[in-house]
Amino acid sequence: MREAAFRMMKLAKERGCIVIVSSSDSTDRYEEYLSEGADFVLLGEAEMTLKELIDSLDKNEVDQSQIQGVASKKDAITTTTLRRNVLKFLDGLPFPAWDILDIQPYKRMWMGSSGYFS
Repeated sequence: MREAAFRMMKLAKERGCIVIVSSSDSTDRYEEYLSEGADFVLLGEAEMTLKELIDSLDKNEVDQSQIQGVASKKDAITTTTLRRNVLKFLDGLPFPAWDILDIQPYKRMWMGSSGYFS
């Protein structure tokens, strides 16, 4: 799956996208993901980090060094910020916007390949 993620990152970069990655694998191997084209890797708890990073990018800020839980690379130098504490109150997170996702193609794909979807 790592190779598939690297391929998707390259495709996104070819189209001018900013690439933000968050997974247990990318947290453990953030240097590899940054070397393969990720602009940012979210380290550990990602929900609040992602919100703060998106807000910063929307404002065209160039310095994200105050956002906890981010690895990035500039001029071949990798930097990481302090990791964010584990979330204890999950009910404080906003509810996912499932209404903007067309879930049917995903259900068909999963059921077709494994016979099961949950």
